[in-house]
Amino acid sequence: MADLPVDITPTDEQHRALRALAALVEDGPETLVMAGLAGTGKTTLMRLLATMLRASGWEVLWCAPTGKAAARLRDKVGEEVRTIHSLIYRSVRADEVGNLHFGDLRPICGPRTVVIADEASMIGSSLGRDLRACIPKSSKLILVGDDGQLEPIDEPWYADFASAHVRLTGVHRQALESALLRKALDIRLGRVNQFPRESEGNYAWIRGTNRDAAQWMAEREQADATLLAWTNKDRERLNRLVRQELGLQGALLNRGERVLVLTNSKVHRVMNGEVVRATGLRASDHHREGDYAERVFELSWEGKETGHPALVHKDSFGADRTALTALLGRQALRGSWLHVDYGYTLTVHKAQGSEWASVGIVVTDGAAYALSKAPAARRGARLRRWAYTALTRASGEALIVDTVGGR
Repeated sequence: MADLPVDITPTDEQHRALRALAALVEDGPETLVMAGLAGTGKTTLMRLLATMLRASGWEVLWCAPTGKAAARLRDKVGEEVRTIHSLIYRSVRADEVGNLHFGDLRPICGPRTVVIADEASMIGSSLGRDLRACIPKSSKLILVGDDGQLEPIDEPWYADFASAHVRLTGVHRQALESALLRKALDIRLGRVNQFPRESEGNYAWIRGTNRDAAQWMAEREQADATLLAWTNKDRERLNRLVRQELGLQGALLNRGERVLVLTNSKVHRVMNGEVVRATGLRASDHHREGDYAERVFELSWEGKETGHPALVHKDSFGADRTALTALLGRQALRGSWLHVDYGYTLTVHKAQGSEWASVGIVVTDGAAYALSKAPAARRGARLRRWAYTALTRASGEALIVDTVGGR
């Protein structure tokens, strides 16, 4: 076995998984699946595997489904990580209602390359097929994920988690020191079917209201924190309440506010689900396009190599009447508009692949109603997936605000 990174001491299970994956890369199927629970060291295993493969003459390429997931993986592996969309499509644009349109596929690597795609539970069948089509048969694709998380919206998984070639089950002792991870695993393994109501360590449960959740978020607005909700309707309601707590409800958008990106945009260099903070905001003249006129604002945001000026106004497209739209350049076409919203609350689906130090999870009547509409045999499993995914977005602490009957 090649020399391993000095900062990693693999477990016996990881040693066995490494040998199995290395053998499958050399003489196995074109696509490999590696699954594991939270806290089992999936990323650690992939770092070890990358070292081994490079020593054997393989190239290694990292990718992830979203910008946030790519940034998170880059921080962990210390290498360049691309989003799948930017890697495989020649162009990506969003139309005026937020639908994505992709250009032609392009080859992404030469022979004897291993492409590692993290957060594979977010990769649906169509994106997975396109990714595989961009990789030559002489190269391998490894899909890494946790099948306890939510499935892609409106599509089945591309990864066949039921037949994973390698599955990690041993949760590290250090990980189990976290009460919230222990409770997340209890949910994931079916030991409980709802959020436990006993607070412990970095896990807290309260019966409260949406206002309680909004106050919690307002107190942490400058910190690495977020609220998570079940539905977009819940998200919109909580965003309004947080803005009220911050005294921001009077204006459409204020300097320093959090902004959630709702579509991918190569022009703006942001990805769907990314949260940025508005800076350099100033009112400008009324913008008029045909019969449509709104008060607009110039917008740029931090966290990028350069600021990106844009125009922001109420979103007149789609059903989300609380959303905003950013437009690059006064005369830009609608096809370049960036759909955004206030970024204090995300749905759990939108939060997949991301991580915050503090996470507030709001259980509402909307969640209870959505579960009631699921077939009886699936309700428990659906709730477990949602709760497990939500809890594992927190790297530090989690607060459960149960508002059912508490409003």
